[in-house]
Amino acid sequence: MANDLTNFVCREQNFWVRLKTHTVVNDFAPEYDRFKHDASGTVVRRVSLWVAETVDGMPAIQYYLGSVRKCNGGGWLSRSEVWRLFRRATVVALRTGEDVQHFRNRLGSYLRVHFSQEPHRKPTISDYTGRNSRP
Repeated sequence: MANDLTNFVCREQNFWVRLKTHTVVNDFAPEYDRFKHDASGTVVRRVSLWVAETVDGMPAIQYYLGSVRKCNGGGWLSRSEVWRLFRRATVVALRTGEDVQHFRNRLGSYLRVHFSQEPHRKPTISDYTGRNSRP
């Protein structure tokens, strides 16, 4: 039986990174606002994803899919992390009883929309298509 009650839940973090000196400043640090515009480094976004199911009308996080990093300066996305995310998505889809291809398509759409947004901008419902419209 297909489960239409799954939804993606994400947590986003930004890091300012200067590889030459191995300096990393997290977005929760007070110095981050000063460093994020510094051209000697770049901002890297990390999105961690979970799958929540609705149980008795309340969302409950059930499965961890993984995290993906994207560099805002160069635009690269970690391919190995994306592959790992989709492998785990296949396992989760089988466990929840959802069609694997449909689940992977929803995940791909979610990631495309999420990474097309500016950091810390909350996506709106109109940014997404389909039933799974909230991060």
